[in-house]
Amino acid sequence: MNLSSIETLTSTNFKKWKADLEIALGFLDYDMALREEALEVHVDTASIEDKSNYEKWKKANRMSILIMLNSMSPSVRGGIEMKYEGDECVRMHILKVINIGMKLKTFNVNMDDNMLVHFALNSLPMDFKQLKNTYVAQKESLRI
Repeated sequence: MNLSSIETLTSTNFKKWKADLEIALGFLDYDMALREEALEVHVDTASIEDKSNYEKWKKANRMSILIMLNSMSPSVRGGIEMKYEGDECVRMHILKVINIGMKLKTFNVNMDDNMLVHFALNSLPMDFKQLKNTYVAQKESLRI
């Protein structure tokens, strides 16, 4: 299995593309970004193992995104823009991400709320680090 064996995503072949992608990412050991939530690592207090796992997850996430983008047709790739450009309020951006998630559900793409929040927060620039940290802290406090 190599990256060229991933069928290019068009508007009609999502299931095949997803299966090919999951297999390729699994072989490359990049599928952990799809299986596991991002770790929140505090540089001052994190163990060496936690820092290492975080770096591994970060690389897997970055590589997975690049592989996904590379395996999409230009029309599909251009139709799913999730980066915050700063020309609108954050609320509108998050609503756009939710709208994209709803559109994907019409194609039978399983997109749960946690995944949408993950995409929305990760599409924001570092200027919004406090918002991301607040969300993570709030989520962790609800688990306790």
